[in-house]
Amino acid sequence: SCFLCYTFDMKKQEVIERRRGKNYYTSLSKDLKKQGKINSSFEVQLSQLTIEDLIALKLELSAKSFNGKMYGFPLMKNVINIAREAVIKFALSVTPSKTEASDLLGLSKDELSAYIKKCHLEEFESSIIKNRRGR
Repeated sequence: SCFLCYTFDMKKQEVIERRRGKNYYTSLSKDLKKQGKINSSFEVQLSQLTIEDLIALKLELSAKSFNGKMYGFPLMKNVINIAREAVIKFALSVTPSKTEASDLLGLSKDELSAYIKKCHLEEFESSIIKNRRGR
């Protein structure tokens, strides 16, 4: 009976290992903590904001660095691209593989690759893969 349990556990582990793609150990949150950009306290505060409040606050802080003026920056035209980039980063960081990220987004793997290139996220993608290999 121990042999059967061992065999079952080994097969279960093999299935789990196969489901763990390149993105398995990735977390944007972990990476930002390692870089010292955020901490657990910040995450708690952040979770209390709506996404709309967060975007408005980020824009306000950006405007302050330009003395309150962001003239010449076509904000409305870029909102879609900004949101697209954020969603792609999210999908890549929370799924175990690029295939599952594309499934989450409702895209083909080729479409996701095209968006990664269009949004200039190749470095982000490779840093995710690099971090996974190092663990």
